[in-house]
Amino acid sequence: MAKLHLVEKKVRMSKEDIIRYQIITHCYINHITLSTTDMECLVFLGSYGTIELTEFCKIVADARLDEKLKEWKLDTSKKRPEASPQTVRNSINKAEKSGLVVKDSDNKRVIRINPDLKIQTEGVVLLDYKFLGDDTEKSI
Repeated sequence: MAKLHLVEKKVRMSKEDIIRYQIITHCYINHITLSTTDMECLVFLGSYGTIELTEFCKIVADARLDEKLKEWKLDTSKKRPEASPQTVRNSINKAEKSGLVVKDSDNKRVIRINPDLKIQTEGVVLLDYKFLGDDTEKSI
């Protein structure tokens, strides 16, 4: 009989990190590749919930620009950074094609994280994942 190794980890995370962890776990299990920008957009969307697409793209682009400007001020020899709502829109479109984001059936301009993913974004969240790594099966 195979020996079972149980690993327990307890970690306190911010709301954004809990959302990020759930998205990363879903994407890893389902072999979905995301860029850093894609992940950033999904975490923002998880935090906002249901929101109009154009408004969301502007909010995220402005937040990304603020972060880039903080870094730029440390080294002004580089070109002044930019952040475009179109970049955010491209990430959302990619996420929609992967099934991570859905548009409202009544208003196609309203987006949210796909509820089928069961990503918890509100209140106190305790994640209790159980993974079994079985070395008797062939892996990829």
